[in-house]
Amino acid sequence: MCKLKPWQIADIIDGALAGYRGAYRIGKNYKVSARWVRHLVKQFKETGQVPRRRALGRPPKPISPKEIADVSEAYEKHRCGAFKLEIAMREKLGVEMPHNRIHKILRSLKLAKRHIKKSKRRKWVRFERYKSNSLWHTDWTKIGNEWLIAYIDDASRFVPGWGLFKHANTANSVLVLERAIAAYGPPKAMLTGHDSQFCSIGGKKVHLGPNGFQKFLKSAENQAYPRKD
Repeated sequence: MCKLKPWQIADIIDGALAGYRGAYRIGKNYKVSARWVRHLVKQFKETGQVPRRRALGRPPKPISPKEIADVSEAYEKHRCGAFKLEIAMREKLGVEMPHNRIHKILRSLKLAKRHIKKSKRRKWVRFERYKSNSLWHTDWTKIGNEWLIAYIDDASRFVPGWGLFKHANTANSVLVLERAIAAYGPPKAMLTGHDSQFCSIGGKKVHLGPNGFQKFLKSAENQAYPRKD
C-alpha cells in the first residue's frame, strides 16, 4: 500500500467509473488493494467529491514525566526488557502500560535498542485474491456461551457458510464447510489457524496423522459438489 496523491485518486475514480478496467487491475497499477479502489469510488458516489488523503491512525499520546519515572524505577529493580517490565509494573506497582510504550520510553532513556527486524514493514497488509473460491479462511470465536465459525471468501469477502454451536470442534467445522461447499463449490485453498479443530497437534518428536478436518479437505479436492440453486 502506498500513499496516493490527489491526482492519482482522481485517476483511479475515473478509471473505475469508465468501466474499462476492473478494481483489481487499477489497484495493481497504483499499488493499492482492490478493496481500497472500491472504497474510493463509493466515497465519491456518496459525496460527489474526490476523497482527500488524510493522516492514518490516531495522533500519538505524549509520554508524561510520571510514565518515564515509573518505567525507570521498574527497570532499576528488575533489569529486563519491555515485555517482562509490563508484567512487573502491573503486579508490583499496579501500573498498566503496554510493552510497546515501555520499549519506547526505554529507548528514549538509552536503555534499549531499536529492533530492526520488527520495524520492517510487511510486504503484504491483508490477503486479497483476484477470483472468488481461490481462497477461503476460517476461525472459531466465542459469543456469549456459544461458539461461532464462519468461512469467508478472500476475494469477495462473501460468507459461504457459518454456524453457532455449543462446542468448537472438528465435527462442527466439517459440518459447516460441507454445507458451504455443497452450495458454492470447493475453494482451491483453505487458510486456518493451528488449532486442534483444523489440524493435528503434536510435539517436536510426535508426528500425528491428519485429523478429520484435514481428511475432509483432502477428499474434497477431487470430489465434485453440485451447486444448490
